[in-house]
Amino acid sequence: MTTTNVSPVSVPLHPLDPLTAEEISQADAIVRKTKTLDDDVLFIRVFLHEPPKEIVAGKEPLDRQAFVLLRDR
Repeated sequence: MTTTNVSPVSVPLHPLDPLTAEEISQADAIVRKTKTLDDDVLFIRVFLHEPPKEIVAGKEPLDRQAFVLLRDR
């Protein structure tokens, strides 16, 4: 399991809102940049890695993270 911090481009209304299209694009770019991927690797899902409840309940701004599921054929 790999999580990657993405900086918010368009701010979601709630910290647990799904990733925006911009955040998904950023996560994709980060993974492609930091990992050596073959041409036949598929991005199955890119979604929000939900922070712990205690962090969401706090008043501090959250670092949103993406969870990326890849399939290497």
